[in-house]
Amino acid sequence: MVLAIASSDWLGLAALIASFTGVIATIFSVRYSRKDATKKAEMECHDRLLKVQRDAEKFSEELYNYRMQQYGGYGENTHKVEVDDA
Repeated sequence: MVLAIASSDWLGLAALIASFTGVIATIFSVRYSRKDATKKAEMECHDRLLKVQRDAEKFSEELYNYRMQQYGGYGENTHKVEVDDA
């Protein structure tokens, strides 16, 4: 009978250790997943920023070309506006 009580105490202690270890493992896995998610979000943000920058440069070039064509700067469809001296 004393052996049964002693073994149940050991089993209880083992259960406490196992549950404490499970809690610690859960905390570490949550911290790791947050860091991993942050890294992925930063990479996605950087990729989107590069894409937006390329688009902005392309649109800026198109706008510049359009303005130069309108004001007779250069291009195939340039038209010069004649100004009468008054």
